[in-house]
Amino acid sequence: MSLVSQLAEELAAAIQGGRYPPGVALPTHRQLASQKGIATASVSKAYALLKARGLVIGEVGRGTFVRERPDDEEWDAADEARLSRDAHDLSFNHPSSPGRSVILRSTLEQLARRDDLESLLHQQPPGGRLSERRVVAEFLRTERGVQADPHQIVFTNGAQQGLDIVMRALLRPYDAVAVDALTYPGFKMPAALQMLDLRPVPCLANGPDLNRLRDLSSDKRLRAIYTIPTVHNPLGWVLSHGQRKEL
Repeated sequence: MSLVSQLAEELAAAIQGGRYPPGVALPTHRQLASQKGIATASVSKAYALLKARGLVIGEVGRGTFVRERPDDEEWDAADEARLSRDAHDLSFNHPSSPGRSVILRSTLEQLARRDDLESLLHQQPPGGRLSERRVVAEFLRTERGVQADPHQIVFTNGAQQGLDIVMRALLRPYDAVAVDALTYPGFKMPAALQMLDLRPVPCLANGPDLNRLRDLSSDKRLRAIYTIPTVHNPLGWVLSHGQRKEL
């Protein structure tokens, strides 16, 4: 085994054994070369081997860091800011659910045991299967106190399709819609295609200006209000119970 490969294996074992936990900076090339009594170029080659294996990430001007997800080749380079377990990930605007990986594993195991698993490999009916709509209707009734007929529930391929369906079904060109002054771009794009008249509601520190919204609601052309009460995109606010009642 060459000197470079031997050094890379030594460092890999230290990383995988927890000596260098995720987020920790490895010694600089010069420091490690001095410690080992070898050329700096040899250390650079060893670090390159570690990077190719997905164990470290190099940041120009900062150093070489142990990755949060070693050996994960699909880990997007844009997410390498997660160099520390103490960091707060703001790349997704939804709350983290503790234990969700356990729930997902259990759900997938139940799914794999279903007798009709083959049917899930085929295109699903528009709006979802009736059996699945019944599950959602029961959840809304027991957990949210909302009475909904399964036939009134529609599954969509994401929120974007849902927004498009609502706009086409309920709104007409030039209808006025109240929106937060800073709102989700994915709503503004289909609204422009539908030629909707968006009326901005000023944004306060912890939510929309509901007094201004009340003034806007007197306009007979106002047909809808689009707002995001939980983890607003892009402002991140979560409205209080009082704000929701007033809304």
